[in-house]
Amino acid sequence: MYQVRDKNTQLSAQEIEAIKVTQEIIKRMADNSQKIKNYFLVACVIFFALLGRGVVCLGLHTYLAFCILTLTFWIMDAKYLRLERQFREHHKAIVLGTKPYLDDWDFNPSGYQVPSTIRTMFTFSQLLYPAMIIILFLIA
Repeated sequence: MYQVRDKNTQLSAQEIEAIKVTQEIIKRMADNSQKIKNYFLVACVIFFALLGRGVVCLGLHTYLAFCILTLTFWIMDAKYLRLERQFREHHKAIVLGTKPYLDDWDFNPSGYQVPSTIRTMFTFSQLLYPAMIIILFLIA
């Protein structure tokens, strides 16, 4: 890796601007993740309300549809969470000065090592999705 800059070093105007842009990207990724969770909860409330009123009957197709819906939201949320973590690593690299030149800051987070999407799916913040599947099976 590259040498870390001294803590007393002043950041240049371009570095400060790059940090601001990166922080905005991180905020958008976190907002997208929260929106995915909100849409999923709304879909669950609608599904369970229809289930409670007898509009939807529990069967194999119902279980399968709910599991596919849950898995879709779960994967999308995990991808946004992973991207957010990658951009946080990018932010750290800018602040610590481990990137050699400003030209190399292409805001491509794929070069940073964070847990894969599958591993991200099984973190604490992602427990909402398997919990809903368990609740559905407990209702039946």
